[in-house]
Amino acid sequence: MAENTSISVLMIGHVWPEVTSSAAGVRELGLVRGFLKKGWRVFYVSPSKNNDHRVRLDLLGVETAQFEPNDSGFDTWLSQIQPDFVIFDRFMIEEQFSFRVREVCPDAVRVLDTIDLHLLRRFRQQNPDPKAVQTPLWDSEDASRELASIFRSDLSLILSDSEVQLLRSSLGLPESLLQESLELCRIFYNSPPAQPPGFSERQHFSMIGNFRHAPNADAVLWLKKEIWPAIRGLLPNAEVHVYGAYPPKEMMDLTDAKAGFYVKGWTPDACGTLAQYRVNLAPLRFGAGIKGKILDGWWAGTPPVTTSIGAEGMAGLLPWGGLVADTAEAFAKGAVQLYQSPDLWADAVRKGRDILNQEYDFDSQSTRLVEKLLEVRSELQGRRARNWAGAMLWHHLHKSTTYFSRWIEAKNRPASSQIQ
Repeated sequence: MAENTSISVLMIGHVWPEVTSSAAGVRELGLVRGFLKKGWRVFYVSPSKNNDHRVRLDLLGVETAQFEPNDSGFDTWLSQIQPDFVIFDRFMIEEQFSFRVREVCPDAVRVLDTIDLHLLRRFRQQNPDPKAVQTPLWDSEDASRELASIFRSDLSLILSDSEVQLLRSSLGLPESLLQESLELCRIFYNSPPAQPPGFSERQHFSMIGNFRHAPNADAVLWLKKEIWPAIRGLLPNAEVHVYGAYPPKEMMDLTDAKAGFYVKGWTPDACGTLAQYRVNLAPLRFGAGIKGKILDGWWAGTPPVTTSIGAEGMAGLLPWGGLVADTAEAFAKGAVQLYQSPDLWADAVRKGRDILNQEYDFDSQSTRLVEKLLEVRSELQGRRARNWAGAMLWHHLHKSTTYFSRWIEAKNRPASSQIQ
């Protein structure tokens, strides 16, 4: 039921939410649906070209617009809609658009949706051996930019509780900022089906993930080279079917029928596809945030075998719904065990469903987020006054982004229009 049509929220994304190809897209559309259900007026802006994903938003009743980051026409449009809240999809979008929002709508609550902590994911990608001597986590351009974005924002949405702890313990963010300006906000999922296909109705292994996401591409290669040969040696008739959007030719060419290894590519219905399989493989060696592929598997009743990084921050205090292993040998052994044991499999399905219902429920998650946003708006000036580091960043460092954007806009303007 509609609750408040006088409140409006603007969401700005690098691309239109791609719900059929990425967990980030599912997350963005979940936010949209949550706001619409509360009766809020929702706007969505992206520099991306028109496509079916934009049409999906239009059909939901979202008012969409297309603007490049360096287009002052955005300022004029923004002054007309005057949103109460503005949500930036990742820190790169906050860098490009937040100064314009601050100038045109100074009273709008600026919210950073981190999706995952890029500083952590990229650090792990560059430092795969945790025992090696490493550069400190915060000593990188990614970390400086992402942390600065968190400080500048009135509220930052963090999907993983382990990432909240990381910001607290390893990166030393002030406790006042953590308490006031961070909110654990999961991906929103509707209740799973009451009776998904059972153990005996399923066969084979699945794996799913957008191939443009580096952790997924690496996981497919590790599965192909080390894990699957060990599984196949114990289950000679088993197959693994690998799904994901944007598969390059070299990934499609990994298909090997004799080895039972099939790269299928994109599927329009991730959950429906996963429901055909008995075990969901997610051998992630690096990454961050919440793993949509595991959530989709839980929703479909297909329990995962994953790594510590894959399971990180996803279950709260609840027992894990599947198995966790960090070596190729242990991973293969766990996958075979889960595949062959009806009791172990049923227990994993039940635990996964419990996690999904308690940590990712659409109604409770969206309601909590709306309540947090309204709380921040009611105390906005006081919160900003206490965030001295954010005020300092606005005064000094972020001006470089502002003037660089203005320079690009002037540079791209036709020469004739610059002649007075």
